[in-house]
Amino acid sequence: MIVTLNQKKLRDRRREKALTQEKLAERSGLSDRYIRSLENETAQPSAAVLYRISRALEVPMDDLMTTGVRQYDER
Repeated sequence: MIVTLNQKKLRDRRREKALTQEKLAERSGLSDRYIRSLENETAQPSAAVLYRISRALEVPMDDLMTTGVRQYDER
């Protein structure tokens, strides 16, 4: 199983809380540039960073994640 950040969920939760990218960055101790890269799908956060963002947004971590199953070719 693969667990990754869902960029749309991140953006939606941030907007629901009426936060700018800059304010979310300040609350989470990250740079606004990094928050932008997460929302624009150019970066994937570590579990620790995802935790910091979820705490800043006051939502459970799994509310920001997408889970999927990747199938491997066993040839």
